[in-house]
Amino acid sequence: MFSVPPDAITAVALGVDPSFKPLFGEGLAHALQGWGLRHKSYGLCVSTLEPRKKISELLSAWRALPGLLRDSYPLVLCGGAGWRNECLLEQVNEGVAEGWLRYLGFVDEKLLPQLYAGAALFVYPSIYEGFGLPPLEAMASAAPVMVAQSSCLPEVCGDVARYVNPDDAAGFTSAIEQNLTDREWQSDSARRGLVRAGRFGWNRCIEKTVEIYRKIASR
Repeated sequence: MFSVPPDAITAVALGVDPSFKPLFGEGLAHALQGWGLRHKSYGLCVSTLEPRKKISELLSAWRALPGLLRDSYPLVLCGGAGWRNECLLEQVNEGVAEGWLRYLGFVDEKLLPQLYAGAALFVYPSIYEGFGLPPLEAMASAAPVMVAQSSCLPEVCGDVARYVNPDDAAGFTSAIEQNLTDREWQSDSARRGLVRAGRFGWNRCIEKTVEIYRKIASR
């Protein structure tokens, strides 16, 4: 777009904090109880509430799930308020009132690892990202991942995630239903997600960044 020669550009991937990891046992169960949740019995989305994140489409798709499945797997939504979200907040309030949505608002980063580790499915339908840390944090926590087929998310998630078009309402709902019930895929996605997340470390990010500075300084 800006006619910059490709050999003058170096992409350095961000890293995932080591606090995001698989968690099990009574400690995790106790933490989830504080939110009224049970291990592997909810879907999760960690996102600010703004248009590019496609949260409205996610809520519509979840609401359209078969009633028994939706009741068995409530959607947990957490993140900051964002912008241009007045209508979305009304939709959130409706979902909470109907009982299939848990809106936690902003969650301290120290508590996020428990939410990720307990999720049966992590969904991230955003269509515009600078990098996309939440799916990486989910993979590091051994949560099965479903993301939008757009922006940088395929580059981050590779063949670990299942991809969806959030603007395809029927297809989005169908994909959520499939991914909540496909135990074999869930197990495989969790296993391969741990491997992929292991490639994104902050030490590697630092080393690559320092390498660039050294290259520039030596010119």
